[in-house]
Amino acid sequence: GGMPPEEQSKKLLTPLNIGIAGGGLLVIIVVLIIIIRKRRIRKAGMTFDE
Repeated sequence: GGMPPEEQSKKLLTPLNIGIAGGGLLVIIVVLIIIIRKRRIRKAGMTFDE
């Protein structure tokens, strides 16, 4: 018996794919937050300078 290597690799790859996808989403969210904060700081800085 025993499982074929393809099914074993699929079972191993699914959690890895989920982890990679989750990590990618976290990175994108963090980058977006940083960009938004920088824009807000620039706008606030411009208003203070004026």
